[in-house]
Parts: sequence; C-alpha cells; structure tokens
Amino acid sequence: MVCGIRWIGCSGDLQTFHKLDDAPLLLEEYHGKIFIEEKVLGGGSAMRLLFKILALPFVMVTGLLYLVCKFLVLISGAVLGILSGIIFLASLVLFFTVGLWAGLSWMVIAFLISPYGLPMLAAGLTGMIGSVNCALRDFIFG
Repeated sequence: MVCGIRWIGCSGDLQTFHKLDDAPLLLEEYHGKIFIEEKVLGGGSAMRLLFKILALPFVMVTGLLYLVCKFLVLISGAVLGILSGIIFLASLVLFFTVGLWAGLSWMVIAFLISPYGLPMLAAGLTGMIGSVNCALRDFIFG
C-alpha cells in the first residue's frame, strides 16, 4: 500500500488501483505525484478463455515454424557465407580480366548471398516469427 492506494490487478499495460477510505490520497512525502483511481471491469472471463483455447494451436505452429526457420537460417548462413567468398574471389578475377560490369555484377551477387544480404533478411523474418510466438505465449500463459 502506497499513500492510501492499494494495487488491485494488472492486465497488460493497464494497472488498476483503488483508494482506501481510511487513508488520505496524498501524504507529505508523496506530494506532487498523481494517482489515478480506476475500476476493475468484471466479466469476459469465459470469452478470454475461449480465445486462449483458440490461440493454442497457433502457438504450437509458430513455435515449430520458428525452430525450423532458425535451423535453416543457421545452416544456409554458413553455406552461403562460404559460397559468397568463392564468388567474390571469382568476381575479382572477372573484374580485371573481362571488364568492369561483369566484375561488379558478380560482386553484387556475392553480397546478396553473403551473411549481410539475404540471410540477414531471413534472420529478421525468423525473429518476427519468434516475436509472434512469444506474444501468443504471453497471451495464453501470462
């Protein structure tokens, strides 16, 4: 209990407080702070339970999809990293023997398959799948 206010509950970002009748709202050491009194909304627990049950298969699917994508990103990043080094060396040879445009085009291809190109994009998308999975788990179990 802080300054005559008792914490009732928390749902997401909404924190609900009630003022106790026997204590003043502001004491001297808490002067200048504003406390908001809100009411706890009742009902809706059956609907929330239904949504949690409906969200459970999505948690399982996104969890499996996240693990598979994470594995594929790790393996493809290693393989494409080695391949991009080989293509970069070949593009340097093409740059000096054939011409400027041939060497530059193969350097762009080497960059796209390097760990900073398409594998980084795939890792970002895999992270988004993981975030969705985490949010769904927080909704169900939190």
